[in-house]
Amino acid sequence: MKKVHRAATGLIPLLVIFAGFYIFFVAGGTLNFAFLDPERWYESYWVDPAAPVPFAQRLIYFLVWILPVALGLYAVFAALRLVFLIRGGVLFDARVSALLRHVGIGTSGSGLTDFVANLLTPTMLSWTNPGGAEPVTWYFDSEPAGLIVCGAGFYMIGWIMAEARRLADENEGFI
Repeated sequence: MKKVHRAATGLIPLLVIFAGFYIFFVAGGTLNFAFLDPERWYESYWVDPAAPVPFAQRLIYFLVWILPVALGLYAVFAALRLVFLIRGGVLFDARVSALLRHVGIGTSGSGLTDFVANLLTPTMLSWTNPGGAEPVTWYFDSEPAGLIVCGAGFYMIGWIMAEARRLADENEGFI
């Protein structure tokens, strides 16, 4: 149990540091692109230099792209709560399985919304182009796909743990 305690203790600062970097670089980058650095918008391949970029367009872009970040942070904070439980010696408990499922939902949700945001980005950026908006463009990247699959794995492990706990409780009544 000491190894588990040490491993969980080591994960806590890593998750906190990751969350900080994630907020600073990813959420900050999204905020910067959408609102704080208006000229960056025009560096995009899909934006016509003559296109106006109204606040509503920037806001929609920001909201679409901040959703994967929010879901990713949800997963990180669920993982942090999970690690604190494990560090406290709680292993085969309904809370552990529930938090594993929350990590899975947040991770898969972040990957899925990232995938959708990438599909919509050309349209969102070119919305006010004089020649018209670009259509939704097919996009595939292994990173969001991997997040979806890994999140599904976390969810499955949590689900299996909950079922195993339920069966153990049922069998305990027979003995």
